[in-house]
Amino acid sequence: MAAYGAVARWLAAALVLVVLASCGVADQLSGHTLEYNAQAELIKDQNLLVNIVRAAYRRPLQFTDLSSITGNVSVSGTAAFALPFWGSRGGGQRLFEATPSITATNSPIYTVSVLNTKEFYNGILTPISIQSLSYYLHIGFPKLLLLTLLISEIEYGKPGAVTQINNAPHQRERSKQEANVFLDLLKRLIAMGLSVEDISETTRLGAPFGAKNYPDAKQVADLDAQNIRVVPLNGSRFQLEKVTSTLRFCFDPKDADENLDVRAGMKLGETGLVMPADLICGAKEKAQKGATAQNQVFDIHTHSTEGVIYYLGGIARLQLGLVPPATGDFDPDVFHLKEGSGGPGTISASFEGKDYHIDVDPTGTDRSSQVLELVTELLAQNNSAKDLPASSVISVSR
Repeated sequence: MAAYGAVARWLAAALVLVVLASCGVADQLSGHTLEYNAQAELIKDQNLLVNIVRAAYRRPLQFTDLSSITGNVSVSGTAAFALPFWGSRGGGQRLFEATPSITATNSPIYTVSVLNTKEFYNGILTPISIQSLSYYLHIGFPKLLLLTLLISEIEYGKPGAVTQINNAPHQRERSKQEANVFLDLLKRLIAMGLSVEDISETTRLGAPFGAKNYPDAKQVADLDAQNIRVVPLNGSRFQLEKVTSTLRFCFDPKDADENLDVRAGMKLGETGLVMPADLICGAKEKAQKGATAQNQVFDIHTHSTEGVIYYLGGIARLQLGLVPPATGDFDPDVFHLKEGSGGPGTISASFEGKDYHIDVDPTGTDRSSQVLELVTELLAQNNSAKDLPASSVISVSR
């Protein structure tokens, strides 16, 4: 009987170990969530890379998004025992059999949304806001790289005789122009301190009014919530003014090259214009008082998010040799797409039986992966909750 007790205790201990092992496997969620995170990263990178390849081949773009991952992790454990039986008739030791087992399954469910709503396309077709451009400038994104990607064209000249410089790497229709005319102009403007600043603009609302029409305390609070203030004029007259904050391109002398004295009246690059006072950062008040050059046009326009993708596709079109080189074509050296699957440390995708990749360069010499991340974030700004299903859930059952 003592032998039977020892065996029973051993079997009970084995059963406990099986149960504990089952719980341990089920509770290891971190490995699964990190795996899902890595797969989501890979899918976003590949989807965007394929759309850039589509743009290079002049194929229609198609946007999808991995909107949810529902992982069902289940674990079951069993400990089956055979009844004890005797050995041979001539005597022998009793034999016992124990067959514990653990079964674990991981069956995630992915939801992929097709982004084809009116709201999404209105977003990606709208020029990128100067607020977004300002954000990336102020977090340290390289200025030349950022402005090369986001600026679509620069216009300058006299009214009625405006020159438009397009930022398009594939420019066969403008073959008589210098190949790098846009980049040369942009570099000169950056050397002069081209930047973005936040300014306040004041707009008068309605006609002046007297003291008897002065708003009460509640009305003043309501107006203040709308950035509207009551401003005293001469005597006992008052005026409503609305203050709005906006961003604009300007030239900051502190950001200019050391050998340049940036001031109003100097030549504005090679545009044939002079620097107006209202383009000096911080000089907006002077411009409102009339200290500005008249009859000049100087405008900077931005790409839309879709425009950025087509721009990268135009660069890839030249790099992949899809068109023979011609005068007027240029590569701004911001994105480098190559054929082949690449090796470790690359982002690759397949399109119509061919592999393409970009290198991930931690040194920052090749910023292709950083550009891919920037465009991913710009695309994400156009997704709304109604475009996507419910948030990701990982359920665990035992």
